[in-house]
Amino acid sequence: MKKNSSKIMRWTLIVIVILSTLLMMGGFIVKATKDDLDNQNRQFLTEIAVLNANAIDKVVNQELDKIKAISNIAGGIDVYEISRIMEVLGLEAQRTQFKRLGFIDLDGNVYATDGENFNANDREYFKLALQGISSVSNQMIDKTDGQVINVYATPYYWQGELKGVVIATNRPSVFSELINTSIFNGYGYSYIVDTKGTIIAHSGRDEDFQGELNLFTIVEESGNSQEVCDEVRYDIMNHKDGVIEYKTENDSVVATFVTSNINDWVVISVVPKSVVMDYANRLIMRNLVSVMVSIFLFGGLLLAIILMDYRNKKRLERLAYIDPLLNCNNINKFRILVKEKLSNYKAGLYMVRVDVDNFKMINDMYGYSEGDFVLLEMEKLISKILTNEDLYCHESGDNFMCLLMCDSDEEVIGMGTEFRNSFKEELNKAGKQYKVNFTTGVYKVPPHEKDVGMIMDRATMAHQTAKQQESERKFCFYTEKMRGNAISEKEVENVMYEALNNREFQVYLQPKMNINTGKMVGAEALVRWIRDGKVISPADFIPLFEKNGFIVNIDMFVLEEVCRMQRDWLTKGLKPLPISVNQSKALVYSEGYVERLEAIINKYDLPPHLVELELLETIIHESIEDFGRICSQLRSKGFLICVDDFGSGYSSFNLLKDIVADVLKVDREFLRDAETSNRAGFILSNIVSLARGLDMSVVVEGVETREQVELLEKLSCYIAQGFFYAKPMPKDNYEELLKEN
Repeated sequence: MKKNSSKIMRWTLIVIVILSTLLMMGGFIVKATKDDLDNQNRQFLTEIAVLNANAIDKVVNQELDKIKAISNIAGGIDVYEISRIMEVLGLEAQRTQFKRLGFIDLDGNVYATDGENFNANDREYFKLALQGISSVSNQMIDKTDGQVINVYATPYYWQGELKGVVIATNRPSVFSELINTSIFNGYGYSYIVDTKGTIIAHSGRDEDFQGELNLFTIVEESGNSQEVCDEVRYDIMNHKDGVIEYKTENDSVVATFVTSNINDWVVISVVPKSVVMDYANRLIMRNLVSVMVSIFLFGGLLLAIILMDYRNKKRLERLAYIDPLLNCNNINKFRILVKEKLSNYKAGLYMVRVDVDNFKMINDMYGYSEGDFVLLEMEKLISKILTNEDLYCHESGDNFMCLLMCDSDEEVIGMGTEFRNSFKEELNKAGKQYKVNFTTGVYKVPPHEKDVGMIMDRATMAHQTAKQQESERKFCFYTEKMRGNAISEKEVENVMYEALNNREFQVYLQPKMNINTGKMVGAEALVRWIRDGKVISPADFIPLFEKNGFIVNIDMFVLEEVCRMQRDWLTKGLKPLPISVNQSKALVYSEGYVERLEAIINKYDLPPHLVELELLETIIHESIEDFGRICSQLRSKGFLICVDDFGSGYSSFNLLKDIVADVLKVDREFLRDAETSNRAGFILSNIVSLARGLDMSVVVEGVETREQVELLEKLSCYIAQGFFYAKPMPKDNYEELLKEN
């Protein structure tokens, strides 16, 4: 008995909780629905008002454009006579919809196309037009027939001299038609009022009315509180857009105010609150009925959900843990399995990361289906070579991660060799015409290591190091030096922005000399990093900056420093020489590159030929067509273009056919080879001759001995740069040389 009583009480509590929950949900739904509908309705009314305001602005501007055009036509007469002007206006009156056209002379006398004459000296539109401002008037009474009109006015010029004003009149009903947009099935309506509350147009009234309706009066006489009356008056008089509720003679309404750009007009969209609430109540009732139906369906759905849960769980597990293309473990499942493996092993584990070199090129050249073929073959071979004790996954793109149980490093290397050879055989069997190379990074997991993320990161470090190898077989084991390098790089990245802001980077200048005259003919700007009194070698930070993109900041810093120096020397009355600045690939191919350089040159009011842009030949080979376009733009702005390390590429001479440059800087290896090789000397001599034929100068860098200078003289190459003449020096030292020069 007690057991049944307890069961009944338990179910009773459950029912009470469910009913209470449903009641609270119902109340929440009612309130939320009301709030949402209120916000939606307010937004809708505001949008209608905005559309009406825009339509009014557009129509008024169109009408003003018409009379401006008419004024221009009338201004084209050869003799200034009012009769001639009226002939033109008479013809235009027949083509337009205006009630009348007219001309006002400078004394305010009006000459209308319908024969009516009066004086407009006191009219605001006449005064504005005499100030050169085209405008439309507020609603006013026509002096001739007493009807309500709006007047459009624009200045009239004859032979560049203000001679009067051209006007056109129209009834305000055109505005009523514009704002006659159906709102809430015709229950809503719109006003146009001025800041005095006068209703200029009403969407529910087609006839014109002579200012007998005033919104402020309507609101005050409809029993609204003083606070509401003041708020309506304040919002309209101060052109404050917003939403407000107030009572009218028949109903409470919701109104939105939107300011027009024409005069002091405000567009108001109004809908009776009862209409809004009727719609809201129907929607709320519909929602409540839906909730009740949901209760009956809940039981059946609960059972269906339970039955589907197991199936969905399996499907989600597949989505979360299985690669959809290769049908193998993905990185999420791999991490879980590796963690389990690490909890039970003692030694002999290797984490391996492998990917395809230039995989993007395979996709681009042969299509994504061919890229998928490569991935599928990789997965098939990996699963074939690995044992049941090993783990692997498709991480992303062309990257695979493997956890191998091996007895030695040699065994890992052997598996890698087997994989590459087997893959090559599979390509041959499939008749593929392309070659696939792989990059492999390996981390030997030490005993008791449990951090999966760190293990994978170190395999990735080894993989990144292997990527830098110049070999078809890129294979690398992790070493602590890699970690040290990564830490050092991170330390540099942590302070590089601070160092740039603190001006720790300094520009040094290495002179370029004319061998014959011994005179300085220019210099190259080189960056030095001085931190805590120590000079950091460029080799320790330039490669990193090129990798992380900070090289763009350094390049722009050096360029601006050079421009600042050149401007300083010009101001001092010196004759500065062109200084070459290195430009990285990331900067050259960045958006707005040419414009950024031009802006800096203009900032310092510097002749562009004092800046020589030095570009590595390898950068140009990235995209000869794009660089040719950039080069042409730079030279058209007056910049000098220097091709650096010329001869380091495999198609250097072919490059000269496509790129127009001013200077060739010969790779220093050419000079060293020319000292011992007649063949290299012959090539260098021909480079000099070829450059001369193309109206280009040649600079040889790395000149360190008297013998090298004499060799250059024999080869007729007369501009040299190197330690034989001068090491890179600070600005002040270079300035002394410039003065002596």
